[in-house]
Amino acid sequence: MPLQLPVAGLAASQSRLISVAWAGTATLIGGYLFLLDSADQLWANYVEADYQSEGGLIRVLMNAVPAGLYLVLHRYLQLNEDERRLWWWLSVLAIACIPLVIMSSTATDRVALYLIPLQIFVFARLPLISSDARWSTVIVLSVVAYYAAVLLVWLEFAAHSEAWLPYQLVWLA
Repeated sequence: MPLQLPVAGLAASQSRLISVAWAGTATLIGGYLFLLDSADQLWANYVEADYQSEGGLIRVLMNAVPAGLYLVLHRYLQLNEDERRLWWWLSVLAIACIPLVIMSSTATDRVALYLIPLQIFVFARLPLISSDARWSTVIVLSVVAYYAAVLLVWLEFAAHSEAWLPYQLVWLA
């Protein structure tokens, strides 16, 4: 939620100056309320400790795919101007996470979790780019195949995937 508030502020106003002022104010207030007391500890834990999230790059790229699709196809997704701006800013933020994941994969991975709704939104709206029912069906099947491939790769290569099949819990094993 704290991440979405400044982004919503950027998308809510018609004026760039008001948008930037709103986002800056929300960021400062949110930073003061949520992070100020632990900013040094967060910096030490996420940046200086050089923790690495194994799947951080993959999750960031999974947000970047729909972000790129949105930036290219947003005109065809039947959105009003406010919706278009909101999803545009979230897409830009998702793309901006790509170089950041190299500097601090764990911190960027945490931010990328807040951007997952972008995947849901874009892939759900993607069939709207075609008025032909056959092409819409192909698009839907492509999205299903994409996520099936993601699931199969995760099941095969993830470090702890065996614990999820069939939901094997430690205290029940």
